[in-house]
Amino acid sequence: MRNFVSMLFIVLIVLIWSHECFAGTDVTVDLEKLPSTTQTAILKAMEKESESNNLLGVPSDPEALGQYAALGTQIAKAIGAACKELSLEVNDFITTPVGKLTAFLIVWKVIGKEVLRFVVMTLLWFIITPILLTSFVHFHTRKQVKEEGEKIKYIERYEFDNEDAKTASAIVHVCIFIALTLFCVLMAVL
Repeated sequence: MRNFVSMLFIVLIVLIWSHECFAGTDVTVDLEKLPSTTQTAILKAMEKESESNNLLGVPSDPEALGQYAALGTQIAKAIGAACKELSLEVNDFITTPVGKLTAFLIVWKVIGKEVLRFVVMTLLWFIITPILLTSFVHFHTRKQVKEEGEKIKYIERYEFDNEDAKTASAIVHVCIFIALTLFCVLMAVL
């Protein structure tokens, strides 16, 4: 079971990384040979795709990056202003418990919602996934039973009415796991 979970985790990591590798694949379309309505539809789809192409939500345009840089500057100015009001040096203030609390509150005010969402979605995944795996193990694995002597027998933990029900149950477990993983990843980073 531990090997299965490790392999599943590795496959998930590889899939996430491979998305970034193939996300930049270019497709060339000769728009001059297409009708004008199709041309406009393709151009609109390309604009929409370029806006939502960034999976991690990190902006690629210089203007948005400048806003993030300004955000860091604002945090530093807020801490500096707090120090100025207290007539202290910033380095001395940050090392005090009150300075640490002030810095934490300023950072929390700026990016607290995003951090909280990431933590909640990560915890949700780590709570629901073991429940789902336990359910899968209960319905789809065999249990060792020792019989007389040293003979070992494997019996089904759960008896399905037919093989179609067993297959459907396995598919539902996998689909729920994939949906849960996608939901948690997307909600955590977007």
